Amino acid sequence: MKNDSLSPILRESEAMIDKACHRSVNPDIKKRQISCAGVSMTLYYIEGLVSGSKIELHMLTPLMKLKELPKESRAELLAKSVLSVSECEVTESLAAVLDAVFYGGAALIIDGDSYAAVADAKNFAKRGIGKPVAEQVVIGPHEAFNEALRDNLTILRRILRTENFISESAEVGTRIKTQAAILYLSGIADEKAITETRRRISGIALDHVEGIGVLMQLIEDEPNALLPQFVITERPDRIASFMLEGQICILLDGSAQALCLPSNLFTFLHAPDDSYIRWQYGTFNRIVRFVGVCVSILLPAISVSAIRYQPGLLPPPLLTSVMEAQSKAPLPVGEEIAAMLLFFYLINEAGMRVPGIMGSSLGLVSSLVLGSAAVDAELVSPLLIIIVAVSGLGLYAAPNYGLGMGLRLWQFILLIFASCFGLTGLAIGGSLALMSACALRSLGAPYLAPLLPKRPRNPDLMLRLPVWRQRLRGITASPYSLRRSSGRMRAWEEDDDED
Repeated sequence: MKNDSLSPILRESEAMIDKACHRSVNPDIKKRQISCAGVSMTLYYIEGLVSGSKIELHMLTPLMKLKELPKESRAELLAKSVLSVSECEVTESLAAVLDAVFYGGAALIIDGDSYAAVADAKNFAKRGIGKPVAEQVVIGPHEAFNEALRDNLTILRRILRTENFISESAEVGTRIKTQAAILYLSGIADEKAITETRRRISGIALDHVEGIGVLMQLIEDEPNALLPQFVITERPDRIASFMLEGQICILLDGSAQALCLPSNLFTFLHAPDDSYIRWQYGTFNRIVRFVGVCVSILLPAISVSAIRYQPGLLPPPLLTSVMEAQSKAPLPVGEEIAAMLLFFYLINEAGMRVPGIMGSSLGLVSSLVLGSAAVDAELVSPLLIIIVAVSGLGLYAAPNYGLGMGLRLWQFILLIFASCFGLTGLAIGGSLALMSACALRSLGAPYLAPLLPKRPRNPDLMLRLPVWRQRLRGITASPYSLRRSSGRMRAWEEDDDED
């Protein structure tokens, strides 16, 4: 008998399980001893993780009605012919028995058999399907993932009703394992990307993976990059759209978000409701969003360069006002803007941590009071307050939280370069940012593709083109299934093969 195998002697198997799960100090691990057809059995489960009605109706009741039981293959016979649960299997591994019990299963060990019957009886407490918190939309579905892996898979299978929907089961964590699911559409996702995803998931050597954000850090291409390389979303409809584009998604039990890979920079700039509104509105929103992000990154650095090194770029009335206000300020303009940006983000962070409506009230009141007090005390000029406010608001236009954090760091880096070297430093810092983005990879795919390098893919990038013009899938799709349609895409449109 192997060290990890159960014993055909019931008392020995009980002793192994009791010792492995520390049952003497874990009162919620229940042990039910029963006798059926003259054979002694023991049922193990954890109170709160299982359904008492399932165990009673589908396990204990059939066992009590059992008249006889052969001496061999008892566990297999019970699993196939007696226990009426939806999922039941036999195993001789102690580790498999413990994994099943700690994941909401019930394990039945039988005297005279070295195999145990492991049945699914999950019924643990979980949150219901709620509304998205960080990715709200006006037009579109209003449902979000919860922390139960099975519920999240059910939502996606309801949206993508196709036999090509593949959900590969995986486990992450060496000591405490967490269930994960690798999702893709067969025939649309690229096989090389699928193989690479499996390799990275299987190579994780951390003892426990707490959430989807930790998983992302363990499998991303460049952990030192400031910009995120994979999209994290709480919306099932976004995951469905990503899979239709040929991307791969990962769900993790206990996480209310999903991970999408590979991703490019343009994916992070797309809002969830861009696809649900008319293309003219979506294009306008994306332009406003892109301009706001660019202004927020560049405005502080340009302002510092113009005021400190190139004052001739400012109109004389504005220059006079700025210099007059700056002469009374105790700090140079670069340090003032950096300090005000830090205070702005501090107020935002504090508002996020304060529960309920008090958070938004705290942020609003703090911004007004601190801004007015700083101007009245002549610590900063009114123009700098406007610059900081516009710069902070522009980053909130970024629809992805990770992208906003990365751009915020680049905002400070460009501000430092501009404070030290003026417009020359801003050009150097901007070049470094562009080069780092060009060198970045997401699951091996170029971060700025399909623009750099140029590739024939879905034209829905910065502009929200009409749906009937999007005949190609994303850059991550299999090269054999790039086209969405070869015929007409509108009911009144003639058949054509344009694009």
